[in-house]
Amino acid sequence: MKKILSMVLALILCMGAVALAESTSSITVQDVTTPAVEAVAENGRTVTIIIREDDASAAQLRILQATTVKDDYFGDIVKQDGTMSKLSELLDPADINEFATIIVENYDPSFGAVTAKITFKTTKYEMTDKLYVLIGLLDGTLTWYAFDGEVIDDQGEIRVVFPADIMEKIQSGNGLIAITSQSAAVEGASDGASAGSNDAQE
Repeated sequence: MKKILSMVLALILCMGAVALAESTSSITVQDVTTPAVEAVAENGRTVTIIIREDDASAAQLRILQATTVKDDYFGDIVKQDGTMSKLSELLDPADINEFATIIVENYDPSFGAVTAKITFKTTKYEMTDKLYVLIGLLDGTLTWYAFDGEVIDDQGEIRVVFPADIMEKIQSGNGLIAITSQSAAVEGASDGASAGSNDAQE
């Protein structure tokens, strides 16, 4: 009887190990480097947006990772209203969760602005997260642009609107995309710390 129980226990442990191996290796390289993107222009036309890791984005990511202060890498970021801002002025602290090349195909400026919905497999964003979609355009120098991103469902899908001029620039040049975010809990803690500091100064 003891022998039978030992065999059953061994079988259960073996099955558990197999299940654990499957769960820890469920994210494939394809999942990480090619998020699902749905892009529709103002005139109703579907536009192709491809986000993927390649040699160009990997080289820039290495530069970012070697930079102690993120502001030094991103420099003056152009906001949607045309003013400039440092990354730390947008979000502080700011997590960079995705960094890749972005490619636009089948787009014409007459299509107008494009609403893109992006689902990354590697990061599940929360609907309460504060989030920016950063677009880097390399034309001699690297210039970054910031666009408000919104998490629209519990699967972490991000919605962002790209204006026509940015879409045209991405299509005709070398584009990068980075997602920077901050959770509501972190934002609240930062606000509380700032308020406490101001009270102390008064």
